[in-house]
Amino acid sequence: MFGWLFLSWGLCYVAVAGGPKLIQVFSAVLLPLSFILLVILVPIFLSSEGKIDGLASSLYMGSATFKDSLGEPIDTSKNAKDLLRDTYAQVFFSVGVCIGVYFAYGSYNPPR
Repeated sequence: MFGWLFLSWGLCYVAVAGGPKLIQVFSAVLLPLSFILLVILVPIFLSSEGKIDGLASSLYMGSATFKDSLGEPIDTSKNAKDLLRDTYAQVFFSVGVCIGVYFAYGSYNPPR
């Protein structure tokens, strides 16, 4: 996982360091690639028939329970405010990283 993260950050650095023209090339390659991977991976996931093991898929499907740091199960219905607050914070910070590109693109627009 660290290697893929390092590779993705390296590609982002190269694209931003190359300027708007290189960002355009990266976007032209990576946007169709994401849809191609989506078309390939969704049927694989749907055909797995519940054979995917792991905590994340178990939590998503509802067959496992959330546990706190002490190993006690967490009743999400009682902690709905905390859960929603954490969810909104995660969405805010995830979107916040991507907002900077708007300012970068805006700086290359002609004044008129």
